[in-house]
Amino acid sequence: KDNPGFCWWFAPFRPGGPAVTHGENMIRAAAQEEYSNAKVVRLHHFGHRYAKEVESSKDRISYHTGVLIEWDHGLYTTIVELAWRNGIGGYGGKSNWVEDRDSDNPVLKQCFPAQLFQPYIEDKSEI
Repeated sequence: KDNPGFCWWFAPFRPGGPAVTHGENMIRAAAQEEYSNAKVVRLHHFGHRYAKEVESSKDRISYHTGVLIEWDHGLYTTIVELAWRNGIGGYGGKSNWVEDRDSDNPVLKQCFPAQLFQPYIEDKSEI
């Protein structure tokens, strides 16, 4: 309740190790980052479908989309996606964009604060 907002930010390559920042605390955390003055040089909108052995009619028309951001420092990129509220927490800390997604204890799950582990909500969103 002291950190409202439905956004979270995973930084896997921070000097102090991977970390998740969420809610309004993201604003303060971003201002303290080494590259807080970085400028966006390119945006790439992409879409994909999940591979399934047997697709339903809904699967054939359902796409998951995101935006890949390139920064002027050229050290890393950022992916921004709109997803179901509590989606990552509801799926046990697993994300398509994290290398160890299929492990029993992915690094994203290790970094997630306890309050972000909740059942996902299909009719609400978070970024």
